[in-house]
Amino acid sequence: MFSDRVKKQKRIFLLGLITLLILSLLAGCSLLKGKEEKKDEAEVETEDSGKNIEFPEADPSGTNEAEEKTGEEEETFSDPEMNETKEVMLYYIDGDQMLKAEKREIPKVEGIAKKTVEELLKGPQSGLKTTIPAGTKLRDINIKDKTATVDLSKEFLDFENSMDAEMGIYTIVNTLTEYPTIDSVKIWVEGQSVSDILGVDLSKPLYRDESILP
Repeated sequence: MFSDRVKKQKRIFLLGLITLLILSLLAGCSLLKGKEEKKDEAEVETEDSGKNIEFPEADPSGTNEAEEKTGEEEETFSDPEMNETKEVMLYYIDGDQMLKAEKREIPKVEGIAKKTVEELLKGPQSGLKTTIPAGTKLRDINIKDKTATVDLSKEFLDFENSMDAEMGIYTIVNTLTEYPTIDSVKIWVEGQSVSDILGVDLSKPLYRDESILP
């Protein structure tokens, strides 16, 4: 009877020991699995942190789309009158010693008669010629009672002969009388009236001469 109790106690002990070993093994496996999961999470976090974050590139010109649109709008709403032109008739001398009109587009500005004479003094652009002495400048122009008083610089006196003087003077007269507001022209030099240039009478207003037109 005593031996049976001992055997029974041994079996209980062995069963308890086996159960403890099984529990220990299960606990060890759970701990190992937890460590592996934490390791995997750490690797994932490391990979994510190593990725490059892309930022939009800055415009090297220093401008942005809004500024460009503003510039376009400014151009769109520019004053159209600033680009307006007018066709004028400028008289020069052809090969037959006659006055021939050259058409030219000039800016349409206030004081168009002054701008017209300034363009005339720049010389022809179409194979014609001028006898107005080089360096002649327009000092001023005044229009009163349909008579334009044209004040020129002293270079205007430097004609080579009376024929050149007459033709040069009438290139101015016939050019200005293209305007309906001008019927006649007076020629002044350096702010003073001039009686004549090489025999060409300038003591009174000069009217348009159609006889020297082709």
